[in-house]
Amino acid sequence: MKKRLYLITALIFFTFLTNNCKDLTEDKLTVFNKSIQYEQEKKYDLALKEMQKLQKEFSEDYFTNLRLGWLYFNNKSYSESIKYYNNANKLAGNKSIEALLGLTYPLDAQTKNDELINVYKRILEIDNNNYTANLKLGIIYYYQKNYQNAKSFLTKIHNFYSSDYYINLYLGWTYFYLNNKNAAKHHFIYALINDSNDSSAKQGLASCR
Repeated sequence: MKKRLYLITALIFFTFLTNNCKDLTEDKLTVFNKSIQYEQEKKYDLALKEMQKLQKEFSEDYFTNLRLGWLYFNNKSYSESIKYYNNANKLAGNKSIEALLGLTYPLDAQTKNDELINVYKRILEIDNNNYTANLKLGIIYYYQKNYQNAKSFLTKIHNFYSSDYYINLYLGWTYFYLNNKNAAKHHFIYALINDSNDSSAKQGLASCR
């Protein structure tokens, strides 16, 4: 009798747990869909309010934290955005490139260049040839007038994306300031092939003559 009662109790508990999980999953899907719809309408505050419904129940969910990071950024709540992007990265074993790339948005908005550089370098520890991290580091060092470092990151990805507009433009100016006008001219020409009206590339090419 006791054994039968135990089995019935266990079955009831399992049924409750299964149904409860099902409800939570369905709630999650509904909230995500509504939030995305609001975002498409550029109603970022409403998109965030929807996702905030999941903050407690899905605090250990990667996708929830990732989306909260994105929406807090769009609502200019940068500290909260950083918090949730960091949470997402931790939940992915500190190896989420998309969470780390997301983290760069609020850091960039606050002009926290030292922290920004560290995040891009963390990405390169996971993916050494990552396009975005190498390009952004190259651009950051370019504006810091650290042209040797800029060249190092930009030339690395130029081998993979030789026709890329941004790489060629910034390599053009980097080589120009390193007094290598022949190399600079080459890259300005390729930047202009991408955009024949680009004023920066036109100015660079004229400066090489």
